Amino acid sequence: RSRSDDWAVDLDFSRLASREAVPTNVRVQAIRILALRHQQRTDRKLVAPQNDPRPHAIQTLTKLLSAPKARIRHEAVQAIWQMRLTTVVPELLELAARETDRVTFYSTWNALREFAPVEERKSWLQDDRSGVQLAALLGLFENDEVTSEDVLHLRTSPHEDVACLVEMGLQ
Repeated sequence: RSRSDDWAVDLDFSRLASREAVPTNVRVQAIRILALRHQQRTDRKLVAPQNDPRPHAIQTLTKLLSAPKARIRHEAVQAIWQMRLTTVVPELLELAARETDRVTFYSTWNALREFAPVEERKSWLQDDRSGVQLAALLGLFENDEVTSEDVLHLRTSPHEDVACLVEMGLQ
């Protein structure tokens, strides 16, 4: 059992999570442990040492957003969300733009909903990528933060999924 103030352990879990040769279940657990350890240290207000391993863990989680396996991408989103890594919003938007797994996409738009203010999310409605528009719309509709005027122009979107969601949201 490792202590939350043993910072070097994070490097081991980061390495384990990023190695594709490692079984998926082990990688998933390594990602979850990284998030848990971060939360424990935040709760205890521990100060990082000079050779702070957190940037390495954050870099690992960010890279895992492009993992071939949806389960790994989903766990990376969950960890980023749990760790409240708001600096990773651009990478989450990139993931929303290309994500095909519905569970991973669900976690992604929910993390974005919590990380970005309303006006920023409304600006994503102008993005050409349907995944980014969908992530913005879902979060805005979920919190009732959008007016019909904000989304009316998307009723004729070339992206069928966006146009359909707008129609449902306006009813």
